[in-house]
Amino acid sequence: MTNNADKLFMNALSNFSNKNLENASQIIEDIISIDPNHVNAWILKADIFRVTNNINDAIEIYEKYYNELKGNPNYHYSLASSYAGINKFEEAINELNIYLKIKPGDISAINNKSFYHHLIGNYKKAEQGFREIIKVNKNYLLSYINLGKLLFDLNDYHEAIKVYKSGLAVKKDITILTNLGSALFKTKNYKDSEKYLIDALDINPNYDLALINLASVYIDINNIDKAVELLTRAIKQGSNVPQVFNNLGVAYLQLHLIDKAIDSFTKAIKSNPKYAPAYANLSTAYQG
Repeated sequence: MTNNADKLFMNALSNFSNKNLENASQIIEDIISIDPNHVNAWILKADIFRVTNNINDAIEIYEKYYNELKGNPNYHYSLASSYAGINKFEEAINELNIYLKIKPGDISAINNKSFYHHLIGNYKKAEQGFREIIKVNKNYLLSYINLGKLLFDLNDYHEAIKVYKSGLAVKKDITILTNLGSALFKTKNYKDSEKYLIDALDINPNYDLALINLASVYIDINNIDKAVELLTRAIKQGSNVPQVFNNLGVAYLQLHLIDKAIDSFTKAIKSNPKYAPAYANLSTAYQG
């Protein structure tokens, strides 16, 4: 019975690796019906739950077999990813610490751990982790993106600019170009901000974040018609973030198109009822 279950498991694992999740799931159920205590089958079932975003179901299975599987690096990495999926970042960090004791120096794990530290406000640990990665592997682009974002969130725009420019030396990446343009905008370096955001749009003319940020530049330098053009373009191609509607409303206010401004701010609030700037701008618009 166990040999048959093990053979089926290899088939399920092959289907999982090839992203045939429906087939893999069916085979796993067959395995469990043969051997209800087949740990590997249960863990593969949890893996399928994890990749299909049924995170709580995945965690329930992972935790059930913790004692049997602790010390298995892949198990701890998967459990960390699942905890992060439901915003249990401290638990995720703990599992990655175990993983890194087994596999020290794993850049992906250090990056994820640092990212989770950022999310829970452990900024020094986050920065330390990202810089450690850059020191070890200067070509790991994600570390520049994450470190730059951390510094940006801390309002250290000049240091963020340095990090993003170092990242550009590795690769002309659309995310780095866009984030660099945003950081330069915060320092009111509109000329360079415009340049890098246009470079991002040269890579992907439909990248909505670059369109929105470039429109912000144009609003600040009073090129309002150009800002409206870019924001309208972003909306037509499906952008539904509150910033795009809010910024369009700001542009319409500059053009004294009050009804259009009110409509845009209302759409921003509908997109995200917690987006505070839209409420303040809507109040301004009602006042004429």
